[in-house]
Amino acid sequence: MSRWKSHGYNMILGRVTNREVTENRESDRKVLLLQVELTNERDVQDAELFCEAGSDTSPHDEDLVLVLSLADAYQIAVGVDDGIEPEVDEGEKEIYSYSKHGGPKKAKTRWNSDGEVIHNDGDRLVAREGDEITITPETDPDFFVLMNGLASLLGKDPILSVTGKINEGSETVKVP
Repeated sequence: MSRWKSHGYNMILGRVTNREVTENRESDRKVLLLQVELTNERDVQDAELFCEAGSDTSPHDEDLVLVLSLADAYQIAVGVDDGIEPEVDEGEKEIYSYSKHGGPKKAKTRWNSDGEVIHNDGDRLVAREGDEITITPETDPDFFVLMNGLASLLGKDPILSVTGKINEGSETVKVP
């Protein structure tokens, strides 16, 4: 694997061999601790995975991670290469799950630069900016289990549908 030094920190590219959710060594907060093979198969070290805000991921074995050594015996993994070829165009974003290093992609959602949100390669167009949508128990049963559980806790009547416009602000979403 490759090793670099920058701004006093050591950086090395390693390969994930295992993982576990455990408490951070500095607090009671739960973190994902990766076991990473660094220079050879005998050099396996722990690195806490740092993901971007709003992201929860667990890399597969064989995925590559960039590991930063911040202090003696404290390393963080800051990036994951899952071995899957990038496909999005400039200004787009895609989130996906995958079953093994190198793919294939499984469930995915893409935000196109023209404002479309597409689920699973267009099997279902989720929404376009300004579109009015109605969600019902038939279109999203899990959402309504959650919503009606909350309604029940609050002593409210069951919710039968939710309508609103995409990206127009929360005040346009109505719960009948």
